[in-house]
Amino acid sequence: MKTSAQLNYPISPPEDPVLQSHSTAKKRTRSTQPFSFDPYEYQYQETITTIVMQNELILGDSNDLLAAFSDDQCRGIAESIITPEGPRFFLQIWSNTADTIQFKYYSAQEKRIYPLDYSLIFKTNHNIGSIISPQVMNLVNAFICHFHSVTSFKVIACISSDIFSISK
Repeated sequence: MKTSAQLNYPISPPEDPVLQSHSTAKKRTRSTQPFSFDPYEYQYQETITTIVMQNELILGDSNDLLAAFSDDQCRGIAESIITPEGPRFFLQIWSNTADTIQFKYYSAQEKRIYPLDYSLIFKTNHNIGSIISPQVMNLVNAFICHFHSVTSFKVIACISSDIFSISK
């Protein structure tokens, strides 16, 4: 009796629900989130642990976001995480090339996006900052109101000066 030594491979792999859900993952979106991003478009990553500051005040309220951009294309999003050292952003930046990366901060309370003063050249598998020693990023020319419970206030200023006349 003679048997065939031919192997038959399926034209396409069988449907695996885990692999299928991974390959068709939806972009991360939330109703309050102004950024959209698909990490499956990129092969490499870099990480950064950072704080965002404005006038020596560390920012990072609940639902605030930090996003990385190459030109106008979002390359990563991180939410503010409260640590024993204070608020931190743990951001994975994704790319396929050595792009210039800029950063933006989203204040959930103000519902505004602010540019930051920090940029970097993407490096594969590079890590920047730590919880103890985070990379510092500052808001650029922005004012965020931190008076959460104040609805109105009055400012009164008094100016006094002495007038001197110098005459001959």
